[in-house]
Parts: sequence; C-alpha cells; structure tokens
Amino acid sequence: MSKLIKERIKILMHNDRVFGFYLSSQILFFKLKIIVQLFFAKYFNKNVKVVTNKDLLSQCGDRRIKNVHVIGSGWSIMESLDSGNRMQSEDFIIGFNYSGLLHRYLKFNLYFFEFGGHQFFDTVKDHLEINSLLGDDCIKVFKNLWGEKNNIKSSAVNWGGQAYFVTDVLPHCISEQPNIIRKVLLRALDSNDSFLYQISSTAITSIIFAYHMGAKNIIIHGVDFGGQYFYETSDFICNNQPLNLNIFNKSMGQKQSDLAYSMNNVGATHPTSQGKVTINIILEHLNILLRERGVCLYSGSSKSPLSQILPIYLECEDESGD
Repeated sequence: MSKLIKERIKILMHNDRVFGFYLSSQILFFKLKIIVQLFFAKYFNKNVKVVTNKDLLSQCGDRRIKNVHVIGSGWSIMESLDSGNRMQSEDFIIGFNYSGLLHRYLKFNLYFFEFGGHQFFDTVKDHLEINSLLGDDCIKVFKNLWGEKNNIKSSAVNWGGQAYFVTDVLPHCISEQPNIIRKVLLRALDSNDSFLYQISSTAITSIIFAYHMGAKNIIIHGVDFGGQYFYETSDFICNNQPLNLNIFNKSMGQKQSDLAYSMNNVGATHPTSQGKVTINIILEHLNILLRERGVCLYSGSSKSPLSQILPIYLECEDESGD
C-alpha cells in the first residue's frame, strides 16, 4: 500500500502545477529557515555579518564583466594554470573548496566557504587558513548554514568576522525528468530576490551567480566529477615549475575520515556526481538555458570529463580569432 502511495505521489509531482506549488513552498521554507538561523548565529557571535544576494552582486561591482572563471579543486585545474587559459586581469574569478591554495597564481574576487561544523574540524581549519591567504580585496562568503555538515553555533564561532553569512536557499531537483530540472533552474535564473540560489553544488551556485552578474562567458575549471584534488596529483607543476602552495595541514596529503569529500582515489566519484540528479545532468540543462539567453558556458580543460558536456574555452577562443 505504501509503495502504491509513493508511486502516485511521484506521478503527481511530475505535474507542472503541482511541482510549481511544491517548489515555491520549498523555497519559502528555506527562506524562513535561514532567516531564523542567521538570527541565532548573530546571537552566538556578534561579529557575524549577514549579506543578501543583492548585497553580494552590488559588492562585485561592474555587472558588464565579460568573463567569469569558476575555480574548483579537481585535478584538471593544472591544465588551466599551465596554459594560462587566457585569464585576463579584468576577468572575475570565483573560488571554493581548496582552490584558494592557488592564491599565488590566481587573484580570487569572490570565494565561497561552507564548512563550519565540528564534525569536519580538519576541513574547517584548512578553510579558515585558506581564508587568511586570500587577501582583503577578495569577497569571502559563508553559505549553507542550514546544511547537515554545519551547526549554527560552531559556524558562527568559526566564521563570524571571517566571512559574510549569506541568505541562501536550496531548491531540490526531485527527479531527473527534464521539465523538473528546467523548472528549478529557471526559478534560480529568473529570481530577483535577496537570496542566493543553490542547486546541487557550489559550482552550479557560482554559475548562477555569474549569470546574475551579467557575465557573457562563464568558464569552469577543476570540476571533474571525481578523481583527485589537484594537490594530490603527482604532476604537481605549473609552467614546468613545482607549485608553491601553503600545504598547512599534514592530513591534506592523506585525507582522514573527518575531512569532507575525500578524493585520494583516482577513480573516486564526487558526491555531487552520485544519485539520480547529478551535477553532470544539471550542467547539461543549464548550458542549454544559458545559451538561450546569450551566455556561453565552457570547460576550461580539454582533459576534464567536463569537456564531454561543455565546449572547450581555448578551442572556441581560437576559432573566433580573439
């Protein structure tokens, strides 16, 4: 009986009107939840400073920026660095996770953090250290306060005064059905409210934010759906020189159980590439929607699995003669 009920609910949720109501209710729930949680975060630490999505867009300045680079921590970022990948001084660079270790090679303009809970203590320490390396001109943002890997008090104590706390929501793609995924993505792309929309991963969040900045080209680096982090690879060089990184935590070379997203295994799959609705699937739909709006989404590496979904940036640039 319960199985039959679940099947009927599943069929019902694929109805556009029903799912539209569900999506609106879900977003409202997250809005109310983050407002309450941020209130308590400020109670636990008076240094917690809250910003809205509109505040971030305003701080990021010129909304006519042509190129935005989104930097992940995957192994393929080495190719992007080695080629220079035509990152110009006027380009805008968004980082997250461990990509901040490349601060000597990339000038990050915006950086997202999301680990604040005591259960990931080593990761929190790593990210706080990365935060200190980025410089005062980088906008640092803590998100996902409502996430399972966080709790309000620890996050407030660790990140209050270190990064802005953003108002954010997480609409779920409950099915791999194209109409469901497109509806969720369209809600995020068409949103004009004060909340940062997150879908699946920080890479997707960054792409959506770059779109709202007015970017014409969004280039993704180091998002490989799995495998090693760039600092775990053996060919740890850039332009024939060993990378000069702040490897401050001995456990970074050999991930321990309390570090999130352990990826030592070359064949490992990232959590966002597991399950029914993976980042791979979402990127395919997001690419189509953005191109319909005159925005081009690129892979920064020809070696990354991402290049099987998105066109390669250097090749497209060479063809255009720019």
